[in-house]
Amino acid sequence: MLGGGLLILALIIASVVVGLLNRTQNAVLLPEGTPGAAVQQYLVAIEAGETQQAYEYLSADLQEKCTLEHFRDTARYLDRRDANNNRDTRISLESEQSVDNAMEVRILITEFNVSAPFDVNEYSHTEVFLLEELDGGWRFVDEPWPMYGCPDPANFR
Repeated sequence: MLGGGLLILALIIASVVVGLLNRTQNAVLLPEGTPGAAVQQYLVAIEAGETQQAYEYLSADLQEKCTLEHFRDTARYLDRRDANNNRDTRISLESEQSVDNAMEVRILITEFNVSAPFDVNEYSHTEVFLLEELDGGWRFVDEPWPMYGCPDPANFR
């Protein structure tokens, strides 16, 4: 009887690992025209390597402050980090709330690092995005994750 219980436990663990390794791509799309949807579309563009498309979600002020090249370098860092690890990332919307003239979108990012055969590590962190409705859509008015610390243009003159 003990052997049967161990077999069932091993099958359950294996199915969890297989489930993590074979994640589904069926993300629930947020309602178009909402700040949460803008964050979702931005992150999908980053994940797909469409840095120009993701960059267009930055406000004109941020684009003036942060060049496309800097933005691409930030996205490449994320690609290199993920290429070196067998990671699975889940992102979920925690909240949207009005802050002065802007909307604050809070997301929870959970990263699973899977290594064979049964080692799965999980790490979660929250990111906050600040957007304003500008130029006919929601635009980031503060540096959005994964981009931190735009270089000071005065340092390049």
